[in-house]
Amino acid sequence: LFVLETLRVLLEQPVEARRALPLPKAAAQAIRARAANLPEAARQLAHAAAVLRAPMPPDAGAALLGGQPAQWVRAHALLEAAQWVDARGVMHDLVSAALREAMPGAERRWLHGNVARWLVQAGHSGQQVAGHFEEAGRRQEAGEQREAAALRARRAARPAEEAELWERAAARWERVGRSERVVEALL
Repeated sequence: LFVLETLRVLLEQPVEARRALPLPKAAAQAIRARAANLPEAARQLAHAAAVLRAPMPPDAGAALLGGQPAQWVRAHALLEAAQWVDARGVMHDLVSAALREAMPGAERRWLHGNVARWLVQAGHSGQQVAGHFEEAGRRQEAGEQREAAALRARRAARPAEEAELWERAAARWERVGRSERVVEALL
């Protein structure tokens, strides 16, 4: 009963609060061991999916990692067979967290940059893209995406969200030394 009640309380928490829970070490080690035994293409695709944190179609590997779509479709099928991703390409949270924690910083930044570019090419913009640019160390692009998100919030008549996004954009501009953009974002 204790376990069921604990799970119920956890499920009532916002998704972001649940993501902050520590990953069990034994589970993380098992996931990393399984990742080490994957073919190289499947391991690369798993790392990209862990960074993306959103549905990833089977053919996205070519856009994110280069190469031919067929090689990534096969890799996606391996990840799906391992039950690391579902049919939509959504990676299990525990797998994603374990892979991200073990990933070298340079690889993680590179993947975030690739994910951000792929999302922009697919017509996405805003907070999600800004977060990937930020994680890639590309603060100028992150600031531009925060501004785009603020403008969308303005058009949708969400003033509190708009104000928060302009403040976040201003903070990004301040970090890259663009004081004129800071002023524009805060006006």
